[in-house]
Amino acid sequence: MAQYEVPTPSTLLLRMVGPERAAAALRMLDECLPAAVAPTAGDFRVATLSDVSSDTSMAPLAACVVHHQLIEPAAWIARFAVSLPFRRRGLGRRLLAELSRALQAEGAQRLWIRASDKHPAVHALLAGTGFVVCTADPIGEFPAGLRASEDDPEAAWWVREL
Repeated sequence: MAQYEVPTPSTLLLRMVGPERAAAALRMLDECLPAAVAPTAGDFRVATLSDVSSDTSMAPLAACVVHHQLIEPAAWIARFAVSLPFRRRGLGRRLLAELSRALQAEGAQRLWIRASDKHPAVHALLAGTGFVVCTADPIGEFPAGLRASEDDPEAAWWVREL
């Protein structure tokens, strides 16, 4: 496979791993989102979309940091990115769709994400995958210490019912 060739859809795999096994994915997220605050709560997983033949030491095509406890009704995406060479190919949409199915199987009923108004492409992706802007702050949805960074006053909460 060429360096920036996207694998055929049937060879892409969603993996959910703990932070100790996600160094390559976390590096990719840092490269794509250099100003983003790294997750501090210890209870998170990293969801990656990568080729089935790759291992967790290779950077994924797309990744996100997910907070969710089994059977809890709410899940939260703290960071989300598609690797630069693979953007505009439907991989973000696929990651959100597969992640939503996996979280629903774990008992989640809602998936939350906070997105800045500075990125209209992100808003289009979220709207196209079933997310809607939430006018109320979801303060009661998450355990203490598991809130998104409040450093961007232009960011809005988006929610998707699963």
